[in-house]
Amino acid sequence: MKKLGEGTFGAVYMVQDGKGKKYAMKVESINEKVPLLRLELLVMQRLQARHAVHMADLIDKGHSDTFNYIIMKLLGKSLQVAKKTGPDKHLSLGPAIGCAIQCLEALEELHWTGFLHRFVKIKPSMWLLCMSQKCTYNHDEFAVIVPCYF
Repeated sequence: MKKLGEGTFGAVYMVQDGKGKKYAMKVESINEKVPLLRLELLVMQRLQARHAVHMADLIDKGHSDTFNYIIMKLLGKSLQVAKKTGPDKHLSLGPAIGCAIQCLEALEELHWTGFLHRFVKIKPSMWLLCMSQKCTYNHDEFAVIVPCYF
């Protein structure tokens, strides 16, 4: 198990199954004062039911005596890292426009589920790349998701 990152509301680890397939596992203490993993799970389940393409696939969920967890598809580097490691430390116009469109599509998928994102500024560190180079929303930012009612 390798720690991939840690945020205000938990940590994300790279884990693998018995066949060697790698996944991301997000954990949150059962003693968390503001538990957000349940909200994240709800959003992921709604997105999965609607066949959203810009969110990581939910693989499993569960709990132990000390923490709750969700296991999801392991994604690639963030858009911010891709930008910094690209030629001249930026994305060329074509890929930048493509990613911008996919970011808007991801937010639209989130809205389909009845949730809004409270950040006005969407940061490159919040977007992860899949092997297909599709922009995917970083679940660490579900702390700023709020339900909306139409």
